[in-house]
Amino acid sequence: GYVTVAGSKSPDEYPTAVAEGRTGGLAAKMQTVYTSSFAAATGNPIAAGNLFLGSFKTNLLNTLKSTKFGLPYSGALPKSVRSYYKYKAGPEVRNQDFEVVPDKKDSFDIYAIIFESRAKDNFMYGDHDFKDPRNVAIARIPASQRLETDTWKEVNFPFELVAGKTFDPDKEYVLTIVMSSSIDGAKFTGAIGSTLIVDDIELIYN
Repeated sequence: GYVTVAGSKSPDEYPTAVAEGRTGGLAAKMQTVYTSSFAAATGNPIAAGNLFLGSFKTNLLNTLKSTKFGLPYSGALPKSVRSYYKYKAGPEVRNQDFEVVPDKKDSFDIYAIIFESRAKDNFMYGDHDFKDPRNVAIARIPASQRLETDTWKEVNFPFELVAGKTFDPDKEYVLTIVMSSSIDGAKFTGAIGSTLIVDDIELIYN
């Protein structure tokens, strides 16, 4: 979570804001920021800018339980995720104790997960770490496509079925798409100043 005194920050200083889009519209701007001395003392020194399909309700006791990923999904299994981005890593990666992590460079993350639906708590928390047993198919941008660039770069990465799982187009599932300016942001690790701008993210079908 990211809390600030009302009026003390301009809109573009928040972890998630807007930027000029690729073709004149708006794009999503995500940046990793220092939270506050209070948050740092409780082990949450940084907040990675993020955007996701789902809902958010502040849980002060466990901030990763504030994010609830997923919206109902039905239809065919997508082939891939395609988007355009710009990215600049901050100068030094810091961990949950706000210590510099030597010889580590920050990177961003974009991924989508299709997972099995259920009657109660039909979502996935931000601390899932891709290990939820309901996962059916995952598309995650590979390291080879996670590059720094100050001009718009197109990426396209495939959905892959989880081992032992099949996809039934007649069933109801849940879909989330997640973007973050620091790939380890869920562990409160990242470089202050890392900035990811994303435009035109879409699911590609055969």
